[in-house]
Amino acid sequence: MLGYPGGGDLAGSSAAVRRTLFAVGRDIYGQAVVRRQVYELQTEVRPGNSGGPFVTTDGDVAGVVFAASTTDDDVGYALTAAEAEPEISRARGRTAPVSTGPCIR
Repeated sequence: MLGYPGGGDLAGSSAAVRRTLFAVGRDIYGQAVVRRQVYELQTEVRPGNSGGPFVTTDGDVAGVVFAASTTDDDVGYALTAAEAEPEISRARGRTAPVSTGPCIR
């Protein structure tokens, strides 16, 4: 897992997939119900890790880290690469600025 834990320098930490699951919940805006394929990771996810890649030992991106467990400090979550790929594909080649919308006020 690569990221900037605690807002510090780029750091890598080990992580292992505990299981793959489908998470059901609200989207970031709290509007629609979404179902996403995620990895449950055996690792500590800290602020600054979110949005960073979960990579294999071969250097392939396997997912995108997005959350820490609220009940277990040694469990985190990553969207699978298959889940993230459609959004990444839609963004390829786009260079114009976009609004943050209601995310940042």
